[in-house]
Amino acid sequence: MRQDIKDRLKKINNNEVPNGFQRTKAGLMPNDWVPIHTAGEIFVNHTDKKHDGTATVLSATQDRGIVPRSEVDIDIKYAEKNLSGYKKVNPGNFIISLRSFQGGIEYSEYEGLVSPAYTVLKRIMPLIDDYYKNYFKTNDFINRLNSATYGIRDGKQIGYQDFKTLILHYPPLAEQDKVAEILNHCDNMIELKQQLIEEERSRKKWLMQNLLDPDSGVRLPGFEGEWLPIFLGQVGAFSKGTGISNDDCKTGKYPCIKYGDIYMSFEEYFTLPVSYTKEEIAMLSPKISNGALLFTASGEDRLEIGKCIAYLGCNSLAVGGDIVICLPNIEEYDPQFLAYQQNTEDLIKQKSVLAQGYSIVHLYSEQIKKLKICVPPTKREQIAISNLLSAVDDKVRLLEQELNQWQQKKKALMQLLLTGIMRVSV
Repeated sequence: MRQDIKDRLKKINNNEVPNGFQRTKAGLMPNDWVPIHTAGEIFVNHTDKKHDGTATVLSATQDRGIVPRSEVDIDIKYAEKNLSGYKKVNPGNFIISLRSFQGGIEYSEYEGLVSPAYTVLKRIMPLIDDYYKNYFKTNDFINRLNSATYGIRDGKQIGYQDFKTLILHYPPLAEQDKVAEILNHCDNMIELKQQLIEEERSRKKWLMQNLLDPDSGVRLPGFEGEWLPIFLGQVGAFSKGTGISNDDCKTGKYPCIKYGDIYMSFEEYFTLPVSYTKEEIAMLSPKISNGALLFTASGEDRLEIGKCIAYLGCNSLAVGGDIVICLPNIEEYDPQFLAYQQNTEDLIKQKSVLAQGYSIVHLYSEQIKKLKICVPPTKREQIAISNLLSAVDDKVRLLEQELNQWQQKKKALMQLLLTGIMRVSV
């Protein structure tokens, strides 16, 4: 970040007005962004019911803007005879919805119809759509929008009469365009990272379906021989967790892995604080160390029961009572291979059928031990398969980190560019 921007932010944090800025009801604004405009000078409340009711019905979403109602996951009922009272929307309109107090004002790229409960905004001054698509999603604007709410309808309702009094930033069009270009680049990178993550997840799913199933006909080069059918109970010794309460686990009273932690990264999350004495650790039994398989053994969702992970941490840890532990013979079996295999759709379904109970279901070690699996004839092949799957997991984690970095970068740029704290060359 440039030094002049750092100095400007320092003054702002000290509640001072930087040189070249003025205080407004919309917050700080560059002096050359004049004249200052209200929302009512830029947008008008537009109600057009001159249609035949056959256009696409649209809905407002906080993450995708205005989209066809058919693409919204929830089932929204409406009577076609009532469509004559719906409002017509054109591409470029902004929509105030009943949820705008949570996620800002939405933008429509579609022509269609929206519920009369929505307020349709039509521009009456020149503007760059993508600038205001982002502007209306900033925390500062949403907070000010909240101040213009009235009534109670599943939260708050926003009316045009209150919205139109808000002061909006209105940079010169060339600057709006440049800011929009920068933020759109961030959006493109975010979308690219999301696509790559989905591609890698699809690749992993294909690899698991084929490399972990001896009947698939897919095999890594250099390996041969029949896979060996065995019961899972043959791979090692089974036991149950210590029964330490989740409260004690959460407060850090004990170095303990609990049910919810199956979905976390053990090697990063579980370390032993210095404050634990050898005596405290010794009294916890059973304890697990590198290579242990952990199965979720109770919960509300049948398809979460029996999820498995190989603990690859170097510390010896206690295990919560709602987890089944397997200590495999690591001379013969690769723990990571076994964990990946246990998380295939087929075995998860088998374990969901075996689970007992209704509101809370349970899976016991005796049931897990009776599961039939097939393993490659050599540990070397098991390791080769798990290494390939682990490499995909590592790539997904890296892409997720990059995605988060771009999301954070865009969030920071929105705060700086949309308010003029950081200026762009045009």
